[in-house]
Amino acid sequence: LSILSIIGLYIPKNKIVNQISFIGAIILTLVIGYLCFTSLLSNFIFKKIITVLLSILPFVALGFFFAKMIKFPILKLCIAGILILNNIYFIYNFI
Repeated sequence: LSILSIIGLYIPKNKIVNQISFIGAIILTLVIGYLCFTSLLSNFIFKKIITVLLSILPFVALGFFFAKMIKFPILKLCIAGILILNNIYFIYNFI
């Protein structure tokens, strides 16, 4: 699902479809962060803090998206990176 979301950020040429896939990638990142946060035990405080920090980054990107402070291709790259980091961290927690 994450790979499809990242592909959806870069393949469509239509601006509206591109923005919808951007919002979808942000929602997917938040869902993965929530799953990672709730799957950790209560005594893993440091890992929970890292999970919360990785989940706050999409809100920052969304703020830049609506404020139009950073160009859209850079925001797409940031969201793709955050999504990949969240997935790696989510998989790492189960190992």
